[in-house]
Amino acid sequence: WRQDPAALEAALAAYATATAMNPPDGTLYAAYAEALMQAARLPAAHVALAAALERDPSNALYHTLRGRLAEAEGDRAGAVTAYR
Repeated sequence: WRQDPAALEAALAAYATATAMNPPDGTLYAAYAEALMQAARLPAAHVALAAALERDPSNALYHTLRGRLAEAEGDRAGAVTAYR
């Protein structure tokens, strides 16, 4: 789906549905955030990633994703903080 805009839109819709159907699952929110990043929807990615971190604040994968998101926005200091 990363190379196909129509497939990316379908994936985003599926993630939105999945997170609504299983709100406690942080992994779904993290995957949704990653897909939103691929779609260059960074503000929405922040929202999804915050939901993932709410559910599991010590998950290293989520913090790595937070660092990647900060990098995508050009926030070097934020990326370093997230990676630490």
